[in-house]
Amino acid sequence: MIRLPKIEWSGNCLFKNILIPLDGSATSLSSAEYAMKFAQEQDASITLLYVINERNIQKMADLTGQEHDEIVGQFKEQGKKFFQATKRNAHKIGVTIEVEEIMLVGDPAEEIINFAQKTSFDLIIMATKDREHSSRFMLGHVTNRVIESGVAPVLAIPFITLAESPLS
Repeated sequence: MIRLPKIEWSGNCLFKNILIPLDGSATSLSSAEYAMKFAQEQDASITLLYVINERNIQKMADLTGQEHDEIVGQFKEQGKKFFQATKRNAHKIGVTIEVEEIMLVGDPAEEIINFAQKTSFDLIIMATKDREHSSRFMLGHVTNRVIESGVAPVLAIPFITLAESPLS
């Protein structure tokens, strides 16, 4: 089991503006809990980012015959549910930090990288692959691309629960 270190700062916080990309997976929601707890301890601002994958929109359009905008609307509703679940889970563990919520459409890695470049985040905290899809030596494809971009430091969180975390 991977144990994440508890980081304690003396004086000014190193991270003031943190980006948390979400995809709705259990790993993503778990990493968001950790990230929000970390951000609250660091007195940092949080932006939750959900990227609607353009390829998924096209696949749904091909399968269902629905219009692009209709499908985007459905994904936006799903994104709102992810944001609500993230905030609800954070509230359950005592996190009361305010968050900004952003939804974009496109390639998830490209959109995360572009948004991070435009907004100057100090840190990106995101999940690795889901437990059932991961091997010991692989990060998720999107996480790996964001790390390789070098746009900001990335803290890649494996599947954990706050009960397993040293921040609990």
